[in-house]
Amino acid sequence: VGHHSTSDDSFQYRPSGELEAWGQSGIHPIARVRRYLDNLNLWSDKQDEELRKDARATMLRMMKVVEKDKRSAVIGGIFDDVYDKEPWNLREQRESLKAFMEKNKQHYPQLKEYESL
Repeated sequence: VGHHSTSDDSFQYRPSGELEAWGQSGIHPIARVRRYLDNLNLWSDKQDEELRKDARATMLRMMKVVEKDKRSAVIGGIFDDVYDKEPWNLREQRESLKAFMEKNKQHYPQLKEYESL
């Protein structure tokens, strides 16, 4: 539980103490399902350990795969993931950043590895 994106400030709409409450034992949905399965003898510590190990191996393998691909538009993403329709001031900020990056590309040698803004 936390912010939905880098532009989100969940402290503005979440009651104080909500984040701490989710951290308490038995509150988090995944922990609750795990306890439920434990109580029915449908899950074990060994299965949990194997699942976590497999998930980690899968993630590391997939990270290697996607790192070989052309990288996604990380910089453009900071503008795209905010509004359904981009407002004029955000469009200006995007264009300003694009011009700045183009003008100073010698300071950002890895920029060519990423998709454009």
